[in-house]
Amino acid sequence: MDLHLLRQVLFDRPFEKSGAGWKRVADSLRCIEQFSTLEARRVRERTNLLIEQFKRTQNIQQAKSGEEEELTEKDHLLLEIIGIKESIENEEMGEKSQKKKKDEVEQRKRAVEIRAAAMESRKRKQSEDAAGPSSSSSEDVVPSSKKKKPNDLLLELVIKRQVEKREERLAELEIRRQELALEREKFEAASAERNAFLLLLHKFSEK
Repeated sequence: MDLHLLRQVLFDRPFEKSGAGWKRVADSLRCIEQFSTLEARRVRERTNLLIEQFKRTQNIQQAKSGEEEELTEKDHLLLEIIGIKESIENEEMGEKSQKKKKDEVEQRKRAVEIRAAAMESRKRKQSEDAAGPSSSSSEDVVPSSKKKKPNDLLLELVIKRQVEKREERLAELEIRRQELALEREKFEAASAERNAFLLLLHKFSEK
């Protein structure tokens, strides 16, 4: 019974955050009589229990003998599932950490840019005030409605910089997406080879 469960878990890899993967496993297994009333929560709980039991057993065996004993098909399936699960979890943690660091850098840069723009605007205003109303007559020709206020200049600078950063971020995300797709292809190819080996091993053990 556990072998059917583990084979389906290995096939579906239901480790995404949404939890939809566990429902896929349960739906696939319901065609088997023993699993006719199986629910996604039960699939997840049973799989996690088998993983924990396997880890404890392996640690005890290694502590007693200092070497690994011959593994069964169930052990091989669990090893494969544990590897995939840890790989996905590490990938998600890495993405979270990377995003957090980038967000912090972006916030610091934005704060510096806003302060710099504010200082520039203040200096310009001080220069205009120092020049006074008796500045060149050419300035009097320009309607006041066409002159940009310091706050408008500051807002333009901030908006322009935000647009540039957004474009840079989109480019970085596209590169990362392509890298993840390539890594996923490599991982699936390696996993397919391992699955073929396990299937061959299973057929051999049945003879």
